[in-house]
Amino acid sequence: MQTHVDPLQLVLDSYVASGELPGANATIFVDGRASWSGTSGWKDAKRLESLPASSTSPAYSVTKTFAAACALRMDEEGEVDLDAPLSAWLPELHFAERVSLAQVLAHTGGIHDYGAMRDYHDAVAESPSTPWDFDEYVARTCERPLDFEPGEGWAYSNSGYTLVKRILELTIRGSFGEALSRYVLRPLDLSETFELAELADMDRVAPGHSTLFSSEGTLQDVRPVYHPGWCGTGVLASTGSDLCNFFDALFAGRLLSRASLERMLTLRRVPGKHPPSVSPCYGLGIMADPDAPHGPSFAHGGAGPGWDLYAGCVPNLNGRRVSVSVLCNQDGHCAQNIASEILDVIHTQKIGT
Repeated sequence: MQTHVDPLQLVLDSYVASGELPGANATIFVDGRASWSGTSGWKDAKRLESLPASSTSPAYSVTKTFAAACALRMDEEGEVDLDAPLSAWLPELHFAERVSLAQVLAHTGGIHDYGAMRDYHDAVAESPSTPWDFDEYVARTCERPLDFEPGEGWAYSNSGYTLVKRILELTIRGSFGEALSRYVLRPLDLSETFELAELADMDRVAPGHSTLFSSEGTLQDVRPVYHPGWCGTGVLASTGSDLCNFFDALFAGRLLSRASLERMLTLRRVPGKHPPSVSPCYGLGIMADPDAPHGPSFAHGGAGPGWDLYAGCVPNLNGRRVSVSVLCNQDGHCAQNIASEILDVIHTQKIGT
């Protein structure tokens, strides 16, 4: 008797079997409906409990796409002006008159990235439960000269999105999470997505594993010690289903106007090679690969202590709108590769489309 082999499940299983990570799960939406979900491996590093398919993890830099969508919706409603200089909100910055909010969202403002700074990573390793506050992030990064003239270059800047977070908070006179809830999460009924703001909030996500805080170099669950405030950009927690729903909503016209989506997807080729992307580009808070073998794709990755993830949408894959999310419970760089392989399998074998 021949046993049916799920080729999508095989992709997940191969990464777990290689020993690259304890576990991973993936979710596929087709034209707005859940089409497939799979999980492989273990919830814990000791491999005693299976990883649930509905795991919640920090979204890390996938949060940037949510923040950009929030800013675009606020622009539609006249709450912010994307073309206004940062002096409209943060006049104390030395470059505030020269850099616009849209340039920050597109990483073309030239603001120095704290993620590229050795003292940031040293501080995380030495004091994982005591993050810098906003003033410290500004002092460490925004008091430096700009890396290039605004609009004349491109460089990924977490520091810029730290300013975006503060601008959203100042505009609504509330928290980052409240801004995203008002303009993105509640309109789409993303009930499993929420802000991680305090160390105690980490108890609400699945275990995430890293050697970063282990003197013995062994995998440890980072939740008891890693404060989400080390993500100066702000960070959401989410599930694979909510992430797929969010990206599907963007491309189905359920969140942004056509003009706002077109602005978000005005792309700039980014320097360097970033496999598996063929032609890596960036818009407003969103990565893109217009030459991906399975069709033009739009997504964002997220990586940090304990987790690695990737989520996005291929608006036309074999004539259907396909959204994908992959969550891995160990830090590294597997999630985008897993997602790319899953999309290639769907494309070549015409699975579910």
